[in-house]
Amino acid sequence: MPRLLLAVAVLFAATHALGVLLADPVWRFAELAAWAALLASAVLRGLPAPRWAVPAALGVLLVDAVRTLPAEPNPHGYGWQVLTPGDAGDVTSGFASAVAAWWAPLVAVVLLLVTARSAKGGRVGAAVLAAAVPIVGYALFRVIGIGPDYLAFTAGAVLPAVVLGLAAAGLAAVLVRDGRRPAAAGAVLLAVVALPAIDSGIAATELPYRVSSDPGLFGWDLITPSLAMPQPMPALVAAVTMTAFLLIVAGVSRRSPS
Repeated sequence: MPRLLLAVAVLFAATHALGVLLADPVWRFAELAAWAALLASAVLRGLPAPRWAVPAALGVLLVDAVRTLPAEPNPHGYGWQVLTPGDAGDVTSGFASAVAAWWAPLVAVVLLLVTARSAKGGRVGAAVLAAAVPIVGYALFRVIGIGPDYLAFTAGAVLPAVVLGLAAAGLAAVLVRDGRRPAAAGAVLLAVVALPAIDSGIAATELPYRVSSDPGLFGWDLITPSLAMPQPMPALVAAVTMTAFLLIVAGVSRRSPS
């Protein structure tokens, strides 16, 4: 049963990523179902100490999946909508947009890191320092490239992604030390996701076109969108993020390290 539930979680994760790729959800509850199936699989396989850590981390992801649940399709199709000046959407900062996009993976990985260190001990400074070179280096490259005049905006926009990447690197170090290599591989994938997250954070920041036209090395144009696949980079990021947590949870839920 645990393996079947894990396979179901993988299937729903792929369904969610496909919906992101097509910019049209295949099944609006796919992400929610994936986290729920993964949680059930972890409980049946055996939770690591402390036993509340994995359910708490997945609970955060479940809450975010509910928060971002796609709206029901409009049965009447497309139509005209008249807006007045008072109906304009709220303009958020790059930092707020980045937090809204990444708060759940960030909280989940920090929670797993803190509890894993408490249970296993050990230092993670070397791994975090190694991850800081590409992650912090790329964030500085983007921030400095845009210019010092916008430092207050761009620095905040990349901060959640940088913290996510460093925390994931620290978690990978703890998992490797514990012999949980599949889970450690998932944490490494999550650290890699920080790179496109840096670009998406800057893209969400309101900047003059002359300094914001560059999408970055890992921006939306890394894979050219098309009419058939309008959102390839967001879909890739979603797929890698969900794969990372699938590996982490499945890896730490095994009764004996491998």
